[in-house]
Amino acid sequence: MLLPRFGGTEIGVVYVGQSGVPYSYVYEGDVNGDGFNGPRAAGLANDLIYVPRASRELPSLFVSQMIWEGLVEDEECLREQWARILARNTCQTPWSHRLDLRVSQTVEVRAFSADLTLDMLNVLNFLNSSWGVVQVASPVVQLFRVRRLPDDGLRAFYIGALRRDRVTGMVRAARPFAPEVPSSQWRAQLGMRVSLGR
Repeated sequence: MLLPRFGGTEIGVVYVGQSGVPYSYVYEGDVNGDGFNGPRAAGLANDLIYVPRASRELPSLFVSQMIWEGLVEDEECLREQWARILARNTCQTPWSHRLDLRVSQTVEVRAFSADLTLDMLNVLNFLNSSWGVVQVASPVVQLFRVRRLPDDGLRAFYIGALRRDRVTGMVRAARPFAPEVPSSQWRAQLGMRVSLGR
């Protein structure tokens, strides 16, 4: 009986930790009246929102005020800038962590030699689906639509994304980022190279 001979096993690991991507909350349209809605090619608004100290300062309906309060709870960049216009690019998506792994093994049987490799990208996501996720966001996120009403003056309508709270069932503001595909998914590849006449 012929038994294969195993050479040394090689293991390589690469870790990448990356800070989040910056974004800004803006009004829809040209709120400050400068005649500029944002870069024409991108079609993005550019008027940064004013962050009120309390939701009742918002000229909006009660529902919009409640949703705004939920967003402020989740967004540190808003809490840190009360009573002023939001500074550009001060909100960020979460940090991302990624771990890639390569395992290689040589197997020899008489005149045959085989190099086996296993490459696994984003091992953290393989271990837990909430790990290794890379979040991305648009550079500007439209949050309020401002309209001038004949009787009430200005009114701000919340137009940001919403989500349903799993615990309470209430509708809350959603943070404006989503997982990037395929960077947020784990992948594996198995390879083999066979050599003759060693």
